Amino acid sequence: MVFQHQYTVLENNLIGRLDCGIDVGLKLPNSIFDSFKSLAIRQETDGILDYFVQRNQELLRVKNYVGLLQTAEGFQLEILPKITDDTVQSRLLLLNMLRSLPNSPFKTLPQANLQTAQMPIWEIFVAVFFDELAQIVQRGLQRSYQTVESESQFLRGKWLINKQLQQNTVLPTGFLVEYDSFLMNNAPNRLINTCLNLLSKQTNISANRRRLAQLQSYWQTVPIATDIKTDFQVAHRLNRHFQHYERALQWAGIFLENKSWLGQSGSAANTSL
Repeated sequence: MVFQHQYTVLENNLIGRLDCGIDVGLKLPNSIFDSFKSLAIRQETDGILDYFVQRNQELLRVKNYVGLLQTAEGFQLEILPKITDDTVQSRLLLLNMLRSLPNSPFKTLPQANLQTAQMPIWEIFVAVFFDELAQIVQRGLQRSYQTVESESQFLRGKWLINKQLQQNTVLPTGFLVEYDSFLMNNAPNRLINTCLNLLSKQTNISANRRRLAQLQSYWQTVPIATDIKTDFQVAHRLNRHFQHYERALQWAGIFLENKSWLGQSGSAANTSL
C-alpha cells in the first residue's frame, strides 16, 4: 500500500490550528500542528519554529529558515523564500540555493527548470537520487568478496571440521565449509536497497514510482540492512571500486538517517533540510 503524503507550501510565517480564531497564514489539522509544536518546544534556542499563545490561541511562527519539514504521518511542509507569490519561482530559488551548499549531495541537483520545480521538493530529491542510482547501474553494481559458511556435498575452501563435529551427533552427509564468494551483498548495496524499500512508501509521483520499480529489480537479490549505522561506517571505508557510489550514499544518508542540516530529528516531526 502506498503511503499517501500531503504537500503544503507555506506562504506566510504564521501557522495555526484549523479551529484557530486568529487570522493566520496556514491552518493545519490538530494532529499535524501538535507534531510541529513538539518540534518547536524541544528545539535549541536558535530553532526553526517559535511556539507562542496569542488571545488564548496556540500559534507557531517560522523563523528565518527555508526548506522542508516533515511529520511522522508523512505531512510535508515546504518553507520557501518569500520573494514572490509564485510558488514555482520560489521553489526554483530554493533549489538553486541548495546547489551552492558545500559538502552536500545537493550540489548534484540539476539546473533548476520550470518543469522540475512543478514537483514537490521531496519528489525532486527522490528523482535526483534515482539519477545517481541509474549511473551506478550503467557502470555496474559493485560486488565484493564475502566469507560464506555453508554445508556442501563437495569439499571447497576451508573445511570447518571441528565445528562440524560439534554440531553433528550423527555421521554428516556433507562438509561444513568456509569460502570467499564474490557477492553483491555488501554495505553500500544493502543501504541502497534499504533506501529503495523506504521510498516505495514515501513517493507518489508516477514518474518516480516507475523508476523505483525499475531500480528495485537491480537490487532485489540484496538483503535489507539490519544495522544501518554500521553499514554506513563500513561504506565510508571501502576502496576506490566504490567511488561511483559516493553521491548515492550521501542521498541515502538523508533518507535513511533523517539527516538535518540543523542537527535535529525526532519521531514526531523532523527536518529534512
